[in-house]
Amino acid sequence: MLATTGAGQLPLGAVAVLTLLVVLAAALTLLVRRWFSRQNGNPPTLQQGLTLDQLRRMHRTGLISDQEFQRLRELAVGQVCPAPPALDQPNPR
Repeated sequence: MLATTGAGQLPLGAVAVLTLLVVLAAALTLLVRRWFSRQNGNPPTLQQGLTLDQLRRMHRTGLISDQEFQRLRELAVGQVCPAPPALDQPNPR
């Protein structure tokens, strides 16, 4: 049986192994995404951006604050749906 550090807690070694596995999985995912991107003729860039779903998950998990979420959402929506050009003449009534 595994030795625990307290009432029902995982041993420190198990936490370290799980952390290492998560980091390795993230690195592998990044490498695979870059490889697929290069196979499709799209070189990787630093400005690939985030989706609204990714922003929502980051906000929900506490990685970004309410203000950061609002600002990033406005930027993302502005890139997809830019504001229409301003009219030079007032709207006649």
